[in-house]
Amino acid sequence: MKIIYRNIGGIMIWAIDQDTDDDILLNLISSANLCKFGLSGDDVKHKCLPIDEIRWWTFENGGETKQGMCGKSAPLINGFYPVCDPDDPGFVYLMDAPDGKRGRCGPTVPLLNGKHAICNPDDNSAHCCSNGYYCGTGDAFCECNGCIDFKKNPNYQW
Repeated sequence: MKIIYRNIGGIMIWAIDQDTDDDILLNLISSANLCKFGLSGDDVKHKCLPIDEIRWWTFENGGETKQGMCGKSAPLINGFYPVCDPDDPGFVYLMDAPDGKRGRCGPTVPLLNGKHAICNPDDNSAHCCSNGYYCGTGDAFCECNGCIDFKKNPNYQW
């Protein structure tokens, strides 16, 4: 069963438009203690976050200036490097940057907090800086002449 060997858990609502005008289904799911027991006392358990601490910057805890910041270039949260918000993995701190500047790293991009921008070493899809100074993964980003793999060398500085 995939739930066991792939550690897949959770609840997916396929069609919220099938709910009543009173949002009965949505209210049922959002008010249930899914981390403790399955619905109706069955054996299905939702895999919940193992820690109670928040380890990512959101608008609620960091305001507009820290929202979405993550990795070593971001301010610490509770003494830890913040991870990217798991509820919004598509949000990138530099989304407000002009075209051609998003996902950039290295000495050719504007300084961030007085330092050259690095790629997030905790991001499995963009932890390397290519010799063209874009974050990504694969040989063109991690293995080329002049490429920097921040997962292997997180303290590298230009």
